[in-house]
Amino acid sequence: MTPLLLLLLCLLPLVDFAGAGTVSGDFAALLAAKSALSDPAAALSAWDPVVSPFPCRWPHILCSNRSGAPAVAALLLSNLSLAGEFPTPLCSLRSLARLDLSYNSLSGPLPACLAALPSLRHLDLAGNAFSGAVPASYGAGFQSLATLDLSGNELSGAFPGFLLTNVTTLEEALLAYNPFAPSPLLPPASSSFSVRLRVLWLAGCGLVGAIPPSVGKLKSLVNLDLSTNNITGEIPTTLGQLESVVQIELYSNQLTGGVPAGLGALKNLRFLDASMNRLAGEIPADLFLAPRLESLHLYQNQLSGPLPATLARAPALADLRLFSNRLAGELPPEFGTTCPLEFLDLSDNRISGKIPAGLCGAGRLEQLLMLNNQLVGPIPAELGQCATLTRVRLPNNRLSGAVPPEVWGLPRLYLLELAGNALSGEVAPAVAAARNLSQLIISDNRFTGALPPELGSLPCLFELSAAGNGFSGDVASILAVAGAVFVLGVAWFCYKYRSQQRREQRAAAAGGGRGDGRPRWALTSFHKRDGGVDAVLDPRLAGAWRDDMVRVLHVALLCTSSLPINRPSMRAVVKLLLEAAPLPPSPPPPERKSTAAAEEEPALDV
Repeated sequence: MTPLLLLLLCLLPLVDFAGAGTVSGDFAALLAAKSALSDPAAALSAWDPVVSPFPCRWPHILCSNRSGAPAVAALLLSNLSLAGEFPTPLCSLRSLARLDLSYNSLSGPLPACLAALPSLRHLDLAGNAFSGAVPASYGAGFQSLATLDLSGNELSGAFPGFLLTNVTTLEEALLAYNPFAPSPLLPPASSSFSVRLRVLWLAGCGLVGAIPPSVGKLKSLVNLDLSTNNITGEIPTTLGQLESVVQIELYSNQLTGGVPAGLGALKNLRFLDASMNRLAGEIPADLFLAPRLESLHLYQNQLSGPLPATLARAPALADLRLFSNRLAGELPPEFGTTCPLEFLDLSDNRISGKIPAGLCGAGRLEQLLMLNNQLVGPIPAELGQCATLTRVRLPNNRLSGAVPPEVWGLPRLYLLELAGNALSGEVAPAVAAARNLSQLIISDNRFTGALPPELGSLPCLFELSAAGNGFSGDVASILAVAGAVFVLGVAWFCYKYRSQQRREQRAAAAGGGRGDGRPRWALTSFHKRDGGVDAVLDPRLAGAWRDDMVRVLHVALLCTSSLPINRPSMRAVVKLLLEAAPLPPSPPPPERKSTAAAEEEPALDV
C-alpha cells in the first residue's frame, strides 16, 4: 500500500459523511481503485478527500440514498485512458448499479467477483484489452444484470453461451469482436435463450454450427446480429416469429438454403442483411411487403430467378443491394414509384428488360448501380429529373438510344459511367450544369459529334474516358482544367498497345517477365530516340497538353520499375503530380531477362 493511500485511509474517520454522499466502505474502495489504476491523463485527480471531503461530488461518480445511507450507484469512467488490470476493490461497492469502464486500456482477466454484486444492472467493459475466458461465475451470479457489454476485447476460450441461457435477467448481450474459440451459439446441453433478451450483438465471435430455432421464441428481441462468423445451415423459419425485431444481421457466414418465407409479416423489421453467404433460390415475394423494411442486403449470394412483382409495392424500401447474384428477368415497371428509394445496386446479375422509369418516383434516389447486366432500351428521361442522383453506373449492358440531355446535367452527379453499351447521339451541352461531375466514363458506345466545350469548364472533372466512340473535332482543345488528368490519352495508349500486340515483332519486344506487357512496351517506346513518345500518346494532343501527358506518363513509368526500391511511394507520386516537384531520372528500358526482383509483387508505400 502506498504511503499516500495509507495516509488517506487514516484520515477517513475524520471525514464528515453526513451529506457527504457516500459511506466509508465505498470511500475506501474508490481510493484503492484509484491507486490500482494507471491514470496518465489525471482523470481521477479530483478523487482526493483533501481537496473535496464529499466523494459523491467527485467527477464520474453518481450516488444513491435508496438504502437510507448514501452509497455509490454508478461509476462512469469511459474513455479516460485508464490502464492496468481491473481494480478489484470496485467489487466491494454493494450498491453499484452501473459500471462503465469502456474504451480504456485495461488488460488482464475479467474479475470473477463482479458477478457477486447484487445491484449491478449495467456492466460495460467494451473496447479494452481484457483477455482469457469469461469466468464461469458470470453464468451463476448477476442477480440483476440487464446489460453486459464485453465487445472489442481479446477474450478467448469457448464462446460463453451460458450467459444467454443462465442469466435470466439479461436483456442486452454485446459480446462482439472477441477471438473466442470456434463454438456453437448455445452450450450443448442448452436449447433455449433467456426470454428477456432484447439485443444479441454477437458479430465476430467465432460462432459455428446452426442458428438454434429457439431464437424465434424471443418475443422481445429487437436486434439480432450474428454477422462475421462461420455459422452454417439454413436460416430458421422461426425468425418470422420475432414480432419485435427491428434489425437482423447475418452477413459474412456460411448460410445455405433459401431466404425463408414469412419475414414479410414482421411489422417492425427495418434492416435485413444476409449478404456474403451461400443462399440460393428465389427471393420470397412476401419479403418486400414488410411494412417498415428500409434496407435489404442480400448481395454476394447465389440467389436466382426474377425479382418478385411485390418489389413494386415495397412501402418503405430505401436501400436495396442485391449485386453479385444470379438474378434474371425484368424489373417490375412500377418499381420505385411507391417507395423512398435512395440506393439501388443490382450489378453483376442477369437482369434484362428496360430500366423502370419511376425509380426516382419519390425524388430521393442518390445511387443507381446496375452494371454488368442485360438491360436494353434507352435511359429513361425521368432520371434527368432526379436531382438527388450522385452516382449512376450502367456500364456493360445493352442500352441504346440517346442519353436524355437532363441526365448529362444532373447537378449533384459526380460519377456517370455508361461504358460498354450501344448509346448514341451527342454529349449534350447541358453537361455544363453538372458542376460536381468528377468522372465521366462513356467509352465503347456509339456517340458521335464533337465533345462540347462545356466539359472544359467543369471544375471537378478529373477523368474523361471517351475512347471507342465516333467523336469528331479537336478533343484536346476542350480540356481546359489545369491539373486534371484525363483518360483519353491513356485510352489511346491502350489502343496503340493492342494494335502493336497484333504484330509479331512488337509483341516480342513487349515480352519477357510476368504479367501485363503494357508498361514494358511503354517504357521501351518512351526511351526511343526517334518518335518513341509519339507511339504512346494520342497524336491529337496539343503541344502544352502533350507536355503534361509526357510528365504524367513519366511518373506512371516510375511506378512500373521492376525493382520495388526504385518505385516512388504514393506520397511521392502525389507530390510529383500536384506540386510539380522535380522528376527523378526515369528508369532505364527493361532487360530482356527477368530477375528475382522483377518477379516480386509491387508494394505500395502509403
